[in-house]
Amino acid sequence: MNYFKAAALCFLFITGSLFSQPKISFNVTSIHLGEIVQGSVQHAQYVISNTGDSALIIYGIKPGCGCTSARNPKRTLQPNESDTIEVDFNSANFTGAVSKEIYVSSSDPKSPSAVLTFTATIVTELAPIDNQYNLWLGKIATDSSASRTLYFKNAVTYPLTIRSVSSIFTDIKTEAPLKILQPGDTLSVVLTVTPVKEGYTQGIFEIDVLGKNRSSVDMRINYLGVRRESK
Repeated sequence: MNYFKAAALCFLFITGSLFSQPKISFNVTSIHLGEIVQGSVQHAQYVISNTGDSALIIYGIKPGCGCTSARNPKRTLQPNESDTIEVDFNSANFTGAVSKEIYVSSSDPKSPSAVLTFTATIVTELAPIDNQYNLWLGKIATDSSASRTLYFKNAVTYPLTIRSVSSIFTDIKTEAPLKILQPGDTLSVVLTVTPVKEGYTQGIFEIDVLGKNRSSVDMRINYLGVRRESK
């Protein structure tokens, strides 16, 4: 009788071990970071847990973009143990809505690859009133000039210093006051384009801004240089 009891206990132990599995869980899998000023680094945190009944091994944490770095949690999580995945996102090269991923690989047999996401809206400290960074001026005769006044707004809650407004392109000239913009103030830039050749041309002028971050606003200027028709 003792032999059968021992065999039964051994069978239960073996089958229990066979059916014991780790299970990866997160407190959240998607985070919205809200509005971020371009150039700032934003932090996010995900709690990773093992809600299974055997040890969970974390093989790796891989951000989907070079703009994102992640701190690996503990390599092994015992049942009911938790840790955090710390994520830093550098917004320097982005504007508008962004969505990024972090890939987590583990020993969970049902979910060996998990995906964490975060979203954000990147705003520049100084932004065009119409939010257009690419301007089409149409046709301009090569022996004439075209001017337009553009308006930019301090879109943040702290003062901005306009350090310079300039272009390396000889066909683009700009005039603007170098001043401090309080929140909500606008900057007017007089843009004058004098074509130096016929055909499609693209140029850029830049506004150098000093706020909480040193940044710039780049405006692309597009036009078609044409020969003036003789009368």
